[in-house]
Amino acid sequence: MAEINYLDFDLLVERAAEGYRARVVDSPAGQASATFSLPFSDLELENLLLRIGRPRRGLRRVDSPEVQAARSFGERLFTAVFHDEVRASLRSSLDEAGRQDAGLRLRLRLTDAPELLSLPWEYLYNPALNRFLALSAETPLVRYLELPERIRPLAVAPPLRVLVMISAPADCPPLDVEREWMKLNQALGDLQQRGLVTVERLDKATLAALQQQLRRGEYHVFHFIGHGAFDPQTQDGVLILEDEAGRGRPVSGQDLGTILHDERTLRLAVLNACEGGRTGRDDPFAGAAQSLVQQGIPAVIAMQFEISDEAAATFAREFYAAIADGYPVDAALAEARKAIFAQGNGLEWGTPVLYLRAPDGRIFDLAPVAGLKPPLPPPAKEQKVEAGPPVEPSPRLSSLMQNWRPRLIALIAAVIVLALVGLFGPRLVSQIIGPTPTPTSIPITKPAVTPTHTSTARPTPTTSPAATPQPTSTLTPGVTASPSATASPTGTETGTATATQATPTPSRTPTATPCPLAVASWLKTQYSRDSSLRAGLGCPVQASRPATLAVQHFQRGLMLWRKETLQIYVLSDAGRWSVYGDTWDETQPLSGGYTAPPGLFEPKRGFGKVWREKLGGPDAALGWAVEEERGVDGEGQDFARGIAFTDGQREVFVLLNDKTWKH
Repeated sequence: MAEINYLDFDLLVERAAEGYRARVVDSPAGQASATFSLPFSDLELENLLLRIGRPRRGLRRVDSPEVQAARSFGERLFTAVFHDEVRASLRSSLDEAGRQDAGLRLRLRLTDAPELLSLPWEYLYNPALNRFLALSAETPLVRYLELPERIRPLAVAPPLRVLVMISAPADCPPLDVEREWMKLNQALGDLQQRGLVTVERLDKATLAALQQQLRRGEYHVFHFIGHGAFDPQTQDGVLILEDEAGRGRPVSGQDLGTILHDERTLRLAVLNACEGGRTGRDDPFAGAAQSLVQQGIPAVIAMQFEISDEAAATFAREFYAAIADGYPVDAALAEARKAIFAQGNGLEWGTPVLYLRAPDGRIFDLAPVAGLKPPLPPPAKEQKVEAGPPVEPSPRLSSLMQNWRPRLIALIAAVIVLALVGLFGPRLVSQIIGPTPTPTSIPITKPAVTPTHTSTARPTPTTSPAATPQPTSTLTPGVTASPSATASPTGTETGTATATQATPTPSRTPTATPCPLAVASWLKTQYSRDSSLRAGLGCPVQASRPATLAVQHFQRGLMLWRKETLQIYVLSDAGRWSVYGDTWDETQPLSGGYTAPPGLFEPKRGFGKVWREKLGGPDAALGWAVEEERGVDGEGQDFARGIAFTDGQREVFVLLNDKTWKH
């Protein structure tokens, strides 16, 4: 299995004076914020929950009205929350994750707005990507609850031990316990046969029986099947367990967590209850799932709506299989979602909700299972051989051995001779015929050109004037050109060259280990000569490709804009770089109205917005711009540990993953 790595996109939602504020507190593209209001009324939300929250036979197709309602809800919620800086930050973060061949984990922090926990965020739909975010292992969505206790992956030697509680109180709607147990075993049958998972069932669905069983053995997962409810009076979620007489006993998530807390090996709870994931309006730990996380369980999966038997079985099979394969819990859930969707069920994949407090989603460190590799062919049977005369090789084998011996000796001698010639040959030749002059390369200094640039409204930059032909030089073998050139104000170059006698200078350039993909021609010379650059960048992961750029130099650095990703890179003379999303559009002010010192410029458009709002404006470390921004048709190439750009004319920018850059 290829290792799955994720970058984190932490989105905190909090109450604001008017509505809510979404703040990106951490992401590959930095921080951002935007205010928003919910795009639907309480009545609309209630109708939606009633419409998609009850799985009915024949209403789970991907083209059903319920699925269309979920998509419409997800798109409206996404558009409301992810706009301006927040959307630009998400777009840039997705691009950075793709460049690093990683996924982007969306961690929702809703503690400061607990009334929003009841929203089915799992249906967030990005219209630009034309897909639900949670329905992809590349963009898993989790409800993240940050608590002070640190979580580390638990080293586990398979099998993964699952303790199952099936609760069917006599005074609750009937639940076929044996059928539920059979369905779970059928779903996990293959994993049990392969030694990856074991499933044990509690005889009684009581808290006392659970405590006794946890004392007798170690378990990694607690899996509950039964009824759940939300108590509107206490604003808390409850699970319906049994008492000693077999009647229903409501148990809060906090009470259940008290029993599970001391089980140090228990890292995951799965609540398959009809309303196990519903929450109150104010307390972020009111729901049963949130209370379990508060009590110390690193990860809890709860069903926010009633789930059908078919979807529940598919979830159990695919989720536990992915966990056994070493997937992080959020990636394993994404695999289970896709499996439910692949069965033509376009709605219930969004029913499971993941509450997580493990920062990287890894709750288990599973050791490989011995015996899972393809069996080796059986060894040959040992045969007893009676003592006798030595076995002679066949005549054909003897002939081959005799013919190859002298050939092998001759080959070794030839290799030794060639090595000696390589080491001492040039010295012997120079002693006999004297040194041989080596002509030097003929450097031609390109005259500096000061182009005249005209900026137009972004996001589409104006391309700089095309480069004019270089000066024509007449060269004689064995001489070096000494150029002198002038540049016209429009960038037209003129020049002449005079010849001087060349001095032979022998040189030797070490060769580097070739990369599978070729380094772009505009970077190849610098890359081959600079060993630190090669070590920092690594090998290319993509071929060079066109990039529409805008560049503006400042007193102590520069800004670089990339149209394809709408990102603005800030490169300081201190050798550090940072990146921001470009959130400027034509409806916003062109500039901040500052008066720049003589000979300097105030940056405009997206550059100006970042300069004013992110860098400090006139007090920015970059200083003022020393030129107007210029649009260019350049190129870019991604590397294992960075990215490189050229403006297609005279500059190359190399950005390393450690946030340093080279020019």
